[in-house]
Amino acid sequence: MKIVFFLLILPLILVAAEPAILPHEEHQLQFGNNSFEEKTLPRQRICRPLDLSHEVYGFLPYWEYGGYWPPRYDLISRIAYFNIVLNSSGNVSSTRDWPTYDLISSAHAYGCKVDLCVAVFDDSDITSIISSSVNRSNACHNICEQMVLGADGINIDFEMPASGTDSDFYTFIEELADSIHSRDSEKWLSVCLPSVDWRGTFDLDYLLPHCDAVFLMGYGYYWGGSSYTGPVAPVDDPGCYYDYAYSIDHYCGSDAFKRSRFILGVPLYGYDWPCNGTSRGAATSGTGSASFYTSCIADTISYGCNWDSNAPCPWYVYGSYRQCWFDDAASLRYKYLWAIAEGLMGVGYWALGYDGGNDEIWNDVQDIFGGDTPADTIIDDYSYGFTKMGDISFWHEADTGYFHHMWWTHSTNATVPEDDTCFCTWKPNLPDRRYYEVFTYIPAINSVANARYVVNHDFGSDTVVIRQSDYFDEWVSLGTYSCEKGEGGYVYLGDGTGTSSERIGFDAIWWSRRSNLPGADTLVSIASNGFRWGGPLEYRRIVTGGMDGVYYWTNSITHGPDVNSARWNPVLPTDSEYDVFVYIPAEHSIANCVYKIKHAVGLAEVTLDQNLYSNEWVFLGTWRFTVSDSPGVYIGDSTGVTGENIAVDAVVWRSHEINVLESKLPNEISIEAYPNPFNSICAIKAPDNIDIYNLKGEKVFSSEKSELIWTGKDSNGNELASGLYLIKSGNMSKSISLIK
Repeated sequence: MKIVFFLLILPLILVAAEPAILPHEEHQLQFGNNSFEEKTLPRQRICRPLDLSHEVYGFLPYWEYGGYWPPRYDLISRIAYFNIVLNSSGNVSSTRDWPTYDLISSAHAYGCKVDLCVAVFDDSDITSIISSSVNRSNACHNICEQMVLGADGINIDFEMPASGTDSDFYTFIEELADSIHSRDSEKWLSVCLPSVDWRGTFDLDYLLPHCDAVFLMGYGYYWGGSSYTGPVAPVDDPGCYYDYAYSIDHYCGSDAFKRSRFILGVPLYGYDWPCNGTSRGAATSGTGSASFYTSCIADTISYGCNWDSNAPCPWYVYGSYRQCWFDDAASLRYKYLWAIAEGLMGVGYWALGYDGGNDEIWNDVQDIFGGDTPADTIIDDYSYGFTKMGDISFWHEADTGYFHHMWWTHSTNATVPEDDTCFCTWKPNLPDRRYYEVFTYIPAINSVANARYVVNHDFGSDTVVIRQSDYFDEWVSLGTYSCEKGEGGYVYLGDGTGTSSERIGFDAIWWSRRSNLPGADTLVSIASNGFRWGGPLEYRRIVTGGMDGVYYWTNSITHGPDVNSARWNPVLPTDSEYDVFVYIPAEHSIANCVYKIKHAVGLAEVTLDQNLYSNEWVFLGTWRFTVSDSPGVYIGDSTGVTGENIAVDAVVWRSHEINVLESKLPNEISIEAYPNPFNSICAIKAPDNIDIYNLKGEKVFSSEKSELIWTGKDSNGNELASGLYLIKSGNMSKSISLIK
């Protein structure tokens, strides 16, 4: 189709000439000197990272760092910090504020990796580095020295190696991969590819054996210096010779393996050109400038917006004349779906920060790549979200318990939290508001006291006393509670038990989304044999929605007896304890209802305000049911108020068997030191001031900073001998080895 159309769009094809500069360098020149007000990054608490279906990669330029952080770390698999710079000899000429500890710790809290981008834009510098074995070796060494300061991988952005240097570039990538993996086989290596391989330097047959991924800079098909206006990132556009379809075909062909390692870069910016008209392909009358996503969206409110269905993407015209072509959430969504259809590894952004944290973009990422909301949240005793307070000399640790670690201390005879000497809190980042069952892990040893757990929830707090000696390496329920999104269900445990000198253990807390109902439970819907409607049918309204597509509602009355009612009678598989849940639809559910639950011991009544819930399972309680006792749930229309809507939908009996959905262990909130052991420099990050001691207990180094690079010298600048040293910060400590 493009060949047939070629003669008709010849003026537009003139953009096919090699650009003088690629987008990353162009943006560095345009924005690299921007200054941003430094923001204090909030301490991130852990929730189970999303299992993203594809790679979601994002470049964060140094000129955006400090003024921006991603609103959803859990929707990004890797962030590439852009960038450090190498000179012609392979030495680091600029670190651009690397290492960025706030970024690293915040990203790691959500399972997001942080890569370090190494960018070289000067042709002669690139040639000098890759064509000399000495310079290649020097570059590999220096890149790895920067990597061990906190990066999970390296991204190479060399724009663009000169013609005829392709074999040298492949050799450099191979040697760099060997250097990286000799230090840590888990570290990533990726390479940026231009949208068009103008100089024939990038061949995936030579790159992929040494790289984990390649990143297509899928933007700049039209750039600031273009002679004509047009889309920055066309997908399969008959009006463009070069587009995504061309690039993928050139680099990968039909090779499924190559495609599976290919990350499609998408732009969070547009280009704004002066031009001579209002139609697509107007001749530009000057150099265009990059315009951030946020600016483009704001401009469309003033100037309106056109939609180019060939690219596809939005664009607008203003003044006499300027055109701006960019990508919005709709065109980005199209690109995501195209990448999936083409079998690519995923998508990536140039650049984080340009989006301004726009919800519309990230909601689509959640929708397409995020899968289901994470079901459970587990905070271990060495994780983000866990805080331990009290005199360090009172705390002890052991290699046992959940994930092979626990803390313990001796109990006191205090009886209220205000008198606790040592205490801990577990603060989750719950994904949404719902009922959660909260469990604590009780290790087999160092746990014998009557522990007073305080569970905070929507309606206040409950104290649950657990005799820890009754349990042996197992999860113990603290009850089920309605908890708000975020920290709404945090748990507190102190050393005050009313009895002194008993060992009390502090380990993991688990929040289980009890309204996630597995198929093995007994469900009674309005279509089930176990459901019965009582009352005149003319008062029963049938509407679409609810748990299974259809539900009933009726109006409440002031006084009994009930005119209308509903019963759910299950056929339970065995005598056992069951959690009982009722489904509350979003509409026709505003009454304060009384649910009557018939169980093995008798009859329980639970009052529930349906107006508080919207299309969700609501926990009524836990009771023992027997098969022979005709268990059931009843609701009537007598509520004390006339004319309020009562929704009638499904009820479920959930067996009390507990299966723990364990998540990837969150990162520790502790002292970080890497590399360890070290021989020249060590990056240290701690929660408070840093003091370093030798094995004699003598303080050899002290700093009021919580992050620093230590060179193995004492506070007076004297070289220290090889050996083991102890880092202390607050109530935490960590050993580190200096080897010279």
